[in-house]
Amino acid sequence: MPSVSEGLIEAMPPRFGGLELQRFRAFRDMRIDGLGRVNLITGRNNTGKSSVLALRMPRRILLVEGVDDEHVMKHICGNHGIPHLDEIKEHGGAPNLLESVPVRIKASEEGDVVGIVIDADTDMDARWRSIRDRITTMGYENTPQAPTPEGTIIDPPERTLLPRLGIWIMPNNRTDGILESFLRFLVPQPSALLEYVEKSVSDIPDGEPPTH
Repeated sequence: MPSVSEGLIEAMPPRFGGLELQRFRAFRDMRIDGLGRVNLITGRNNTGKSSVLALRMPRRILLVEGVDDEHVMKHICGNHGIPHLDEIKEHGGAPNLLESVPVRIKASEEGDVVGIVIDADTDMDARWRSIRDRITTMGYENTPQAPTPEGTIIDPPERTLLPRLGIWIMPNNRTDGILESFLRFLVPQPSALLEYVEKSVSDIPDGEPPTH
């Protein structure tokens, strides 16, 4: 089964090692190669040093439903070596996440990447339509009628400032389910421990208060 980490890696390219400016402030056409994590820019006054510093690094933001999703995604990103993420933002539930999608897109700039990880819950098709309707309204063209099994990557239209989008619907972009369904896929089968845990949970009486 394709993993959510593979989809995120495809959506989030590595940081650049060079810089090319065309018709930006004082620069008609300039290219700098071999940039590192820390760079020193020197030159005479009024030669464009401040213009280079004014450039904004693309941001990589991942939107998730809740705190549990945030913790899981941090572990997945760390274990699979996913490139730098500037922020993993939890929203306290799917409704809040869906409402934030247009806001996050509007707040983004050209070159940014916004990832969305959300549960299918009980209706996979309805969940995808709720996302597709929102991003189509924002100006994304050629949005597929159904999510891609490997994770949906949507490039912004040309001549726009919209970010690139990566969308993963838990558990596998095809079936109903939630984060826990995805995590179950990760457990090697057969698993006596998983069977024991599932039976223990199912045996808990209705109305039993949680213990800490």
